[in-house]
Amino acid sequence: MSEWFPFYKGGYADSSKYCMICFHHAGGSAATFSTMKRFKTDRFIVVPVEIPGHGRRLKEQRETDIHILAEKAADAIYQEFAKCHIWLYGHSFGSLLAYETCFHLEHKYHKKIERLIISGRNAPSESDSVPFHLSDGHDAFIREMKRYGLIPETMLENEEFMKYYEPLVSGDYRLLENYQYHKNHIVTAPVRLDYGTNDEDISEDAAEKWHEITSGAFSKHVHKGGHFFMFDKGNAYFDTLIRENLYQEI
Repeated sequence: MSEWFPFYKGGYADSSKYCMICFHHAGGSAATFSTMKRFKTDRFIVVPVEIPGHGRRLKEQRETDIHILAEKAADAIYQEFAKCHIWLYGHSFGSLLAYETCFHLEHKYHKKIERLIISGRNAPSESDSVPFHLSDGHDAFIREMKRYGLIPETMLENEEFMKYYEPLVSGDYRLLENYQYHKNHIVTAPVRLDYGTNDEDISEDAAEKWHEITSGAFSKHVHKGGHFFMFDKGNAYFDTLIRENLYQEI
């Protein structure tokens, strides 16, 4: 079992199979998508990615460049799932990583990617609209986490938890702040963009520029909710996403 896919037990590398490879938000891990095992069928499986420095790989050295991280993720995906029909899904921080991984899979391995599904992030060519930067310090970091509302405030006030959590999230923010967009990183995969109506990080014009990174089809889908809209109704978003797109593929 690859350390990149801790919930994948093997036995799915088949040309008749569909695999949705999932990249988490900043501070997340493969466990972010662990409940999505309910979608597994004899034709389809969800595969969460564990990147170095997160989850079960917490003690490993972090990458400091998204391009290097994406190439390593592409290597691992191709090695395990080269024969499968691949979808890539990423949310927020994970959107950028999914996109760059898609580029490496297509250009290094000439692997067709059936879907590139992006959620909760403006296009990589646009300036990041997140108001927080690491240089703002600890208090600003806490305000940023409270703004998203994903972590209970009692946990954000817990000193022991923050010793673990703040460096974890900060490492991902550092990757984002150091990211350099390459306009020649064009993919052929069709791109689907999803975001919430109340997502303060999204600018409609900046988000729609995701169409510039693909020579394939582009579609936009807006949902009721905030930055983490996809978790607002349990697995309802993913249920619709998977069933509608899988039907189109088959």
